[in-house]
Amino acid sequence: MAIVGSPGQQLYSLEVYVHGLRELQGVPTSTNPCIAFNLWNFPTLFVRPDLENREGHRRGTEAQDGCFKSICFENGKSCLFQTRYDQLAPCLPLTLHVLFVDEVTESNRTVLATHALTVGEG
Repeated sequence: MAIVGSPGQQLYSLEVYVHGLRELQGVPTSTNPCIAFNLWNFPTLFVRPDLENREGHRRGTEAQDGCFKSICFENGKSCLFQTRYDQLAPCLPLTLHVLFVDEVTESNRTVLATHALTVGEG
């Protein structure tokens, strides 16, 4: 994960690549898992796993007793956001809110787990 930019710029790129998740103790399985990344009030990024159904099995996903053990995503997203560096610099390092959700539809999502990541230099 990286935020690319420098002083004097007003356009920044947030790039996220999710290899996979593991040790998901107590997180229930879902039919449409995805990761949502939220930074400030910018639009939320959704990263969905690269799933291939093979005889009813999802590639790279392990479950036990109705809970995920691990899930392979191997997918990413990037987005551009605009802000002034003098507004961004005092906020470094940034807190990126990460949600693991079951995405039934685009308007029907259930949060299964959350985490906060620190991004950038302080």
